[in-house]
Amino acid sequence: MRCWLALFLLMGPLCAASADEQPGTPAEKPCNQHPQLAGACYVVRGRMGFYNGTPSVRIWRVGTKRILGVSEGRYRMEGYANIPQAVVRQLSWDHWLFGDFTVCPFQPERPEAMRLVCVQGVTNTSVRPR
Repeated sequence: MRCWLALFLLMGPLCAASADEQPGTPAEKPCNQHPQLAGACYVVRGRMGFYNGTPSVRIWRVGTKRILGVSEGRYRMEGYANIPQAVVRQLSWDHWLFGDFTVCPFQPERPEAMRLVCVQGVTNTSVRPR
């Protein structure tokens, strides 16, 4: 039962935005316009998926030991999208989303630490089973 509760708590913020989308509602500003960015946006080849813990959406940079965390709380700001809803709709607990992710950092790079980012977009995607 606790697993379902945790899943609900983790997915709630991601799902709530799509439920609130109404025709004529102003769209959220994209990630690259977020006022708390700590550097320039860049592209990484990665594997995105849901993980236990915070943040629940993470990107493993293919060919490295680095993990990028998509900020859900600390850098969440009203009116800004930390991840496009089109990307969220492609995610599930049973599949990985591979692609070329354009990410924008909220923190400087630090050795052995997960860097928090937002996702501007993704290209060259493929969905594969876990």
